[in-house]
Amino acid sequence: RDLHSFPTRRSSDLRLKKAYSVLSQAAQKAISDNGPMSTWTNCVHKSGDDAVQFANKYVIPYLSISKSCELNNDETCKFQYYSLDKTKGFSTSYYTRFYLTDGTLIALAPLIAGEIKYIAVFVDINGAKKPNILGKDIFLFHYNLYYPNILASDKFIPEGINLSREDIINNSQEGCSKQI
Repeated sequence: RDLHSFPTRRSSDLRLKKAYSVLSQAAQKAISDNGPMSTWTNCVHKSGDDAVQFANKYVIPYLSISKSCELNNDETCKFQYYSLDKTKGFSTSYYTRFYLTDGTLIALAPLIAGEIKYIAVFVDINGAKKPNILGKDIFLFHYNLYYPNILASDKFIPEGINLSREDIINNSQEGCSKQI
């Protein structure tokens, strides 16, 4: 394969920083218009339709998007990812998906884990192109609605912010596959 067809680490870093900035700003605008995230409706995940309704009310109006896939799984909208150890990621069929105008693919869904309420947001900086590996071209963030005793609510944060250095280095599912 042509070496120039793969994005450089620097261009990947820049695309990730841009996506993070755009999504952070969108969150702040949505909070300004709709109040704290903890008061937003459709924040309890019951179906993919909840993710679509949530995105259409609280996320998409604050972004420049080129295509809304919602729950469509055709070739351009299908979202599948792998961890660094090449393990296939969990199903994201109930995540609503859309493309930013720069080609970044976003997949998100409102979720609850115990007391924690958050919006899981996958950011694929090169859209449907491969490799589709967490930590290479796909990154996971959360809009925190309610995250007791760990982090403040109303924040857009990277996945793993609560992991220790040891977990990041040694956990191939949530951290690195090997130490560099």
